[in-house]
Amino acid sequence: MGIEFAYQSTQGLLVLRVTDVPTADEVAASRAKGDNLRDFGNMTAMLLDLREQAGSILTAQTARAILVQCDRHCRQVAPEHKDFPIAILATPGSIGHGIGRMFMGHAYGLERLKLAQFDDLETASDWLNLPPDWQIGLAAS
Repeated sequence: MGIEFAYQSTQGLLVLRVTDVPTADEVAASRAKGDNLRDFGNMTAMLLDLREQAGSILTAQTARAILVQCDRHCRQVAPEHKDFPIAILATPGSIGHGIGRMFMGHAYGLERLKLAQFDDLETASDWLNLPPDWQIGLAAS
């Protein structure tokens, strides 16, 4: 599968990992899952791992719609949180790096979302204020 979700409940971290070239059906299914993010409990941050992404059918319009959906979810579910950090992890020069830059460019005007792009997991984890052992208890869904 080209899009995988995992949730680390202790940290409230949703990890969204994109591999291969996600199909249109996989993108639609992940957006539908995004409509019901309450399944992930008290989510307070996201790690978007694009290191293994080999291609993309993502358009600028879809990227913006995904970000608006996430911003709306933050307002509805956690109005007390002013910032929802999303760390984008991608290898420089890769397709994932370009997709990450596209997401960052289309996050304009979305006051709840705080996006940053990183080349390595350790730096991204530090930015998200995760402890060194945060991957323990990571449950796939």
